[in-house]
Amino acid sequence: MSEVKRFVEGIYSIGHDYAAMLGFVIDGKVNDCIDLICDRLNKYKTEICLKDNWTDERSFGTQYNIIYRTRHLQNEQNIMSILHLFLVVT
Repeated sequence: MSEVKRFVEGIYSIGHDYAAMLGFVIDGKVNDCIDLICDRLNKYKTEICLKDNWTDERSFGTQYNIIYRTRHLQNEQNIMSILHLFLVVT
């Protein structure tokens, strides 16, 4: 969770509306990985200033269920969207 917290605290991408995180799925179980990350974000939603639920992002291409968006309050001032992209590596 420390990676997301770095965005929220303004260590990464301060003042930007969007940021991105890549997740490499090496066991081929992309849905299991997505569920685990979603559960973990929800568990720490206060610490990471989560403002909206985990959302399937459909604005960035035609493949669905591999890009998700979360929104966070950055530095207690601005809303930042983090795009979570899952890449399957075999």
